[in-house]
Order: sequence, then C-alpha cells, then structure tokens
Amino acid sequence: VEVEALELPDHHAIACSAEIRHSHPTQGRVHIGARFTQLAPQAERQLLQAIVELEREQLRKQSRD
Repeated sequence: VEVEALELPDHHAIACSAEIRHSHPTQGRVHIGARFTQLAPQAERQLLQAIVELEREQLRKQSRD
C-alpha cells in the first residue's frame, strides 16, 4: 500500500510517500509501521513534532490511570 499524504493530529496534511510495512489491530485501533520516502525537510520536522506531541499526550493519559 502506498501513501501519498499524511494528515497530522492538528489537521495539517504533509505531502510524503510512505510504504506501509505492517499493521495490526490493538484495543480498537490499528497500529501501523511505515517507511517514509521522499520526505522534505520541513515535512520531516512537522512529522517529528507531531510524534513528540502524541507521545507526550500518551504519557499524560497513562499517568492519570
């Protein structure tokens, strides 16, 4: 499966190419692994910022439980 764009949590989409490497359902969600290709430097920064924010959010949720 090829991906041509990715919508980030802030509803901002980045142009990229990605190859889905694997997927599996987990607790009502689907976790995927992807290999990004042709990712512009600005898009890479945006993606990394989104990942960091999602990880922080996940840690906050875990600490409340």
